[in-house]
Amino acid sequence: MKPLDKAQIREANSALVAILSDAREALGGRKAFSFEALRSIVAPLQQMAPIVSHATEQGATGFALAPELKEYADNLSALQITLEKIQFMLLARQTSLQASRSHAETLNLWATRLKETR
Repeated sequence: MKPLDKAQIREANSALVAILSDAREALGGRKAFSFEALRSIVAPLQQMAPIVSHATEQGATGFALAPELKEYADNLSALQITLEKIQFMLLARQTSLQASRSHAETLNLWATRLKETR
């Protein structure tokens, strides 16, 4: 593997670790995970695409799986799991907001009917 590739893998791993940290903070309710944070995942993936493609082409015979690539794969796996948890959290929040909105609408109708009877 070229030294440049290793540097790019380390850079991508650093970016993924930062994104993963932000996502975990969002799951804990300590930070917002914005659309921009979600979009920031694209850069390390694009950076790694040719390196991963080359590694895949070389296979086990011509390309030893470097620790940096294993770390990258582990980071992607952890990020996928965390993003799935965020998705479930957002779906639960959406359901809660819809229930609250429905309740507020019902109260509004009730208050309107009450005013009409007076």
